[in-house]
Amino acid sequence: MKTLKRTSLLSLLVLVGLSWLSSAQAIPAFATKTDKRCSYCHTAWPQLNKKGRTYKELGNRLPADLKDDAPVPAFFEALLPA
Repeated sequence: MKTLKRTSLLSLLVLVGLSWLSSAQAIPAFATKTDKRCSYCHTAWPQLNKKGRTYKELGNRLPADLKDDAPVPAFFEALLPA
């Protein structure tokens, strides 16, 4: 009976504590920079999808951000969409 009271009291305290917490208001830097949703680059955080890997490998730039006159290394050409 004593254990049940302790468990109930602890559960109540945890619930009260959780009710006082507010959600985080973080703004992901890359999503802000590119004006894209997190799901553009991530399947499930922190796992990157193909677009996210390309973004990372291009130095945190979207393929559209690359200047047409700037040389692109051969390795990166394979990553760019046709």
